[in-house]
Amino acid sequence: MAFRWNIFFTYLPILAQTSVVTFQVVGLSVLFSAVLGLGLAMLRMSKNKIISGIARIYIEVIRGVPLLVQILWLFFGLTLLFGLDMEPVPAGVLNMTLWGCVYFAEIYRSGLSSIHRTQYYAGYSLGMSPFECFRRVILPQAFRKIVPPFISQVIVMTKSSSLLSVINVQEITKRADTMSVALYAPFEIYLACGVVYFVILFTIAQLGKLAEKKLRVNLLEG
Repeated sequence: MAFRWNIFFTYLPILAQTSVVTFQVVGLSVLFSAVLGLGLAMLRMSKNKIISGIARIYIEVIRGVPLLVQILWLFFGLTLLFGLDMEPVPAGVLNMTLWGCVYFAEIYRSGLSSIHRTQYYAGYSLGMSPFECFRRVILPQAFRKIVPPFISQVIVMTKSSSLLSVINVQEITKRADTMSVALYAPFEIYLACGVVYFVILFTIAQLGKLAEKKLRVNLLEG
């Protein structure tokens, strides 16, 4: 059977419009997981062994279980165990947040751990409080090192959002599934799906490179 270019070009813009749902889910997930990840990183770096141990267990469990399994367990498990009947999109955002914050926590921890202790002492010697030293001395230096893996994690989360199709989140992959069955044109539709994802991820990657370049210039000027 010949490749039907008319289907490809007809449904490509329709799939592109569906990316709005993907942007909403990924945007909220990145925002929430980035904030929670910073808190989780602080717990992981705590000198209290119990607090640090609990954070480490959570991180290892989330990293050790496939995301698809987590999505299914959370979506159906909340209903089974607590009687909560969540809509697909909120459930997807919640799951992506609980999963993504683990990786952001490790990114933050790696960046903060790379700053030498003498930087803290330098801040204290200038009369700064621990919080002020962290905000004005440590965090700006760590931020420059965090940006590249942060952007990479955003890309990973964008690609991983396709797994939310299993709980009926109407993002790009789910709409492609529906179209391919209705039109009996899986190759044409999934090729269009791949093109949409490529454009989105390529754009994110380029924006990340621009951010890295700007930070590098600011560092040299500073």
